[in-house]
Amino acid sequence: MKQLYITLIFFLGIGLSIALAAPPDVVQYKIDVRLDTSSQMLYGKEILTWHNLSNDRVKDIYLHLYWNAFKNEESAYLSESAESQGRSNHSGHLDEIEDAGWIRLKQVTLSDGRSLKEAMQYVTPDLPRRPGDQTVLRIDLPEVVQPGGSVRLHIDFEAKIPKAIARAGYYNNNYFISQWFPKPGVYQAGKGWNCHAYHYFSEFFADFADFDVRITVPQDFVVGASGVNTERVVNDTAGTVTYRYQQNHIHDFAWTAGQRFIKKERLFNPDSLISEDEYRHYASLFNLPLDSVRLTPVKLILLIRPEHENQIERHFQATEQSVKYLGLWFGRYPYPTLTVVDPPYRTGSSGMEYPTLVTAATRPIIAEEGWIPDGVIAHEFAHNYWYGMAANNEFEEAWLDEGITTYSEDKVMQAMHGKTKMIVTFGPFPISRYFDQIRYSSWERARSSALHIVETDPVVTPSWQFYDIYSYFLNVYERTALNLFTLERLLGKDTMLRVLRTFQSRYRYRHPTTQDFIGIVNEVSGRDMRWFFDEFFYGDRLFDYGVGSLVSHKIVPPIGVFDSDSGMVVVSRDSLEGRTEPDSLTRYKTIVRVRRYGQARPGGDVRIKLLVAFADSTTETRYWDGRKRWQEFRFETAARAVYAQVDPDTLFLLDANLANNSYRTETKSAGINRWAGKFLFWLQNLLTIITLIS
Repeated sequence: MKQLYITLIFFLGIGLSIALAAPPDVVQYKIDVRLDTSSQMLYGKEILTWHNLSNDRVKDIYLHLYWNAFKNEESAYLSESAESQGRSNHSGHLDEIEDAGWIRLKQVTLSDGRSLKEAMQYVTPDLPRRPGDQTVLRIDLPEVVQPGGSVRLHIDFEAKIPKAIARAGYYNNNYFISQWFPKPGVYQAGKGWNCHAYHYFSEFFADFADFDVRITVPQDFVVGASGVNTERVVNDTAGTVTYRYQQNHIHDFAWTAGQRFIKKERLFNPDSLISEDEYRHYASLFNLPLDSVRLTPVKLILLIRPEHENQIERHFQATEQSVKYLGLWFGRYPYPTLTVVDPPYRTGSSGMEYPTLVTAATRPIIAEEGWIPDGVIAHEFAHNYWYGMAANNEFEEAWLDEGITTYSEDKVMQAMHGKTKMIVTFGPFPISRYFDQIRYSSWERARSSALHIVETDPVVTPSWQFYDIYSYFLNVYERTALNLFTLERLLGKDTMLRVLRTFQSRYRYRHPTTQDFIGIVNEVSGRDMRWFFDEFFYGDRLFDYGVGSLVSHKIVPPIGVFDSDSGMVVVSRDSLEGRTEPDSLTRYKTIVRVRRYGQARPGGDVRIKLLVAFADSTTETRYWDGRKRWQEFRFETAARAVYAQVDPDTLFLLDANLANNSYRTETKSAGINRWAGKFLFWLQNLLTIITLIS
């Protein structure tokens, strides 16, 4: 029995061919894969066509075989995991040999049938030779691939599915299959193949491709995958069903299969979610024609677990809002489908991104608003813009994906919910509704987690060269987001949006680098912001400015012996006693010393602002380039100073110590009293709840 899926009418306008301005795909894949649930194996046939779009003569091809990272404990992934001293979900050890995963190329031939088995060699391009690491395979080609030419490989492979690890594998009869097929590295003109080993701290990098994949699974399995499902073939004799998925202009392909998924579909209809006023606003902001900012329909596919069935609407709402805002800000989502997967229990695949497919994360009982599942969906869908469509090198410059994605997620969550509500749980039960007044900005969360890691590593560090996994995560996620929020304040929100929109449109499908991003920032802002990236992305120095001292006193005539035309004049303290002056003539002298406590400094046209406030409600403002260790500012005014503050507009969110930014001549306790009262109020509520439950 064969059922050919006819795509919906709206697909005709979008189709499988997208983005006319996109460069040609470098790779074509035709893959047939069969899932054997009895042996936890994949059996696949792959026709891989690689096009040489460079001017180089290429004599070999490098392939990623990612699942060999789970083959033995000498792989780069497992050995680096062990060296991290077990501070993660992966101990670096295979508990059982059945837990291992691997991929083996049984046969590799050219189109004319010539075998390449003898020309294959495992290599570790960025490591000392590790015989146990087989995640990169080099194949020497019998003929050079000329500029503009291509090579076609016919590959028979089998792969042992690992027990859930690193967002891939199986648990019970549930499967999440990612990084599962032989995949070329990226050939960089004049440099050669960029094809790193699979490291513990790293993710991925691949060229854009045209995928045509057939997946055969047992008939009772529900499947979700990257791309558009164009065909379904049932084999009653074998008890299997084969799904065909197709999509071009993507650089990876992932799929999931399980027996207990509930599958729901919905059309993202921009006409019902976006007003004409919103379109006009963004067309004006980006100086674009109105039609170029309009979004197109997207078929949303949700695979959700039965125990989370009551959250279907919540998942769709978060997905729709993410597609809406990210599309308005960074350009329309160009693919006809988006699949959101509530991943199978204990497959370890929650919160992960793949082209046109993302995994969410939830729990049986969730808060009315919050990061689960809303923020997870926003984060993973945002990846489809940065990891997915811009497609930077995640091995070498992870921040260009993870950091910008974290910033984008935060912006979506602000648009959806405003300030973030503190997530408070009592066991599995969310009780955030009782703490509704305790909210915080995204940058406050980033500050709390990122500042202590600044001096460990620069943000721009190859993933496997970070000090440890904490330095990796905090630098490329939270510290980068904090840096970008600071950049937003220095440039302005509208300019920051234009920067990201321009970066996305300029480098969509083109593998941008940090230097490309800096170029866009300078171009769009009209300012030289290289110093910002030198300090906060390439540097590892703390930024910390503060008020060192504040002295303010009434000006009185000096005491002593002074020369005059009539001779020496003696002014004593006794002679000044009882002397009064009108208030209008009273003057005060104020001396403020501002200090640079950290090593990092501003540059370009950016200055450190100093605000001094006086008792008569007047203020004075000064600016300092911040280059020296300290600077003194003097004021003569009609009233004494009451406080001084550096960076009063809080432009520098990455300032390591905001507490030293201000200095008062008199202590005020109203603020701390107010917060202490709130804290005690909520503590009383919490204790009351605990008493009632117990």
